[in-house]
Amino acid sequence: MGQLLSVVLQYTYFSQRCINTFHYRCLDVTLPVTGTAYALADAMGAIPVSGVYTITKLMWAIAKAVSTSVSFDQIICKNLYNPNDFFETAFSTALNGQVTGEPLSPAVALGYKTTRVRSDIKRGTRRFVGVSEGSSSNGGALLGSYASGVVADLATAMSATITGNTPLAEAEQFVPVIVSKQQYIPDPDHPEKVAYKYYDTEAEQMMHVAEGFTWFAYDQTRTQISRQYGRGQ
Repeated sequence: MGQLLSVVLQYTYFSQRCINTFHYRCLDVTLPVTGTAYALADAMGAIPVSGVYTITKLMWAIAKAVSTSVSFDQIICKNLYNPNDFFETAFSTALNGQVTGEPLSPAVALGYKTTRVRSDIKRGTRRFVGVSEGSSSNGGALLGSYASGVVADLATAMSATITGNTPLAEAEQFVPVIVSKQQYIPDPDHPEKVAYKYYDTEAEQMMHVAEGFTWFAYDQTRTQISRQYGRGQ
């Protein structure tokens, strides 16, 4: 079955705090009780080697697709059902986006969605701020070379099974997943207001997980109200 982990990536763009969340399932079920979260951060390429980020990893694929005005702040990885297995670190070696040109508003973003592999679980969606003016044309259509280059490369990187090492240098593989959360009513006096949370046990949550999908990019820029100036995320 494997272990289920979450990743929160925090970054800043024109003073707006931006967050992207990822979920992975660790394929190795014989791992020690800690170290899996560290291995996932390593697999994503968030830990530099001798001060250099690995250019074949997911973090570099993200950086290549967004503006130089994007500054990556920290990454938080945790095993959802093991409180002793977590890892968080700031990007001590500065990591910024790599696309030059006049950057657009934080409300303008690259948009991605997944194929759908289960009828009871919605597609995954993701937005990345940091679109430069020269990367799109009339109506927000992404330029061909940009869309078929680093934007498509990022979709491929997000779809891939990734490999990292624990502090003991044990290799581990992680497959991307979409997590469907449990709906609940936080306040019985207001049953019309619902919220969502992870299921109580990993076994139960794993029955509400999709995998084997593929990420692909929209051909046009997207908008995200939560990242407008003054909204923060």
